[in-house]
This record gives sequence, structure tokens and C-alpha cells, in this order.
Amino acid sequence: MFVFYDMWRITACMDLQTVEQRFTYCYKHASMSMLITSFTTAAAFASNIFTPLFGISSFAIFTTILVIINYLSAILFFPICVIVYHKHLAQLPWPWQIFFPPPVRQQPKTKRPNVIVRFFKGPLYRFVTHRVGKWILILSTTLT
Repeated sequence: MFVFYDMWRITACMDLQTVEQRFTYCYKHASMSMLITSFTTAAAFASNIFTPLFGISSFAIFTTILVIINYLSAILFFPICVIVYHKHLAQLPWPWQIFFPPPVRQQPKTKRPNVIVRFFKGPLYRFVTHRVGKWILILSTTLT
């Protein structure tokens, strides 16, 4: 699923005019890599099916079937969810933007520093280097 969604976000920056073209390109590239990883994972679990220990063989059967079903749901159901999100939920206002971030667009040429970097370079640095702030920090850490 992560492979498909990452590919979907990458195709937002490509020169694909319609959603159908974008979906076709994304599905073709992501489904093949998901097939290879799911097949190798299922084969690894399936290699333990013929072990004489019942617990290990039953776990191997269960996980092999689970990986196959997960692959099928990832290539059949999840793309539908992504298309529904793209067509109906991506344009909705604020609450949806927290839970469903918009697709990645072309990044601006100048990058603004991260929020954490700005905090450490700005307010925290000014507080720690202030003549009163540093003593408040020292006293509060030694008294606790």
C-alpha cells in the first residue's frame, strides 16, 4: 500500500494530464514491485509448510494465505480508495487536510527551515542565552 501511495504522490509532479493516465502509470509501476515483494514473502513463509512441527506449519499456511490476500486487497481495493480520496476528499477544507494530506506538488526553490530547527534557532536559543533566562533554566533543572 505504501508503494502504491508513494507512486501516486510521485505522479502528481509528472506531466500526466488526466487521472486515468496518472492511475495507469502508477498502477503499472507499483503493482509489479508489490507483486515481487509479496511473492518472495509468501514463498519464504510457504517454505515452512512441510516442517514436521504443527505450530510452525500452520503458521506458515496462515501467513502465506494472508500475504496473498493482502496483495490482492492492495492491488484491487486500495487504488479505489486513493481515487476516491483524490476526486472527493482532497479538495475539502481544514479537518480533512489533517488526516489526509494533499498530494506532493512541485517544491519551491527555496526551502524554509523545519519547525524544529526554527524553534531551536529562535525562541529556545534566545531564552537559553538571555541573562535571566539561563538562570531560570539552571535553577529549575537543579531544583527538580
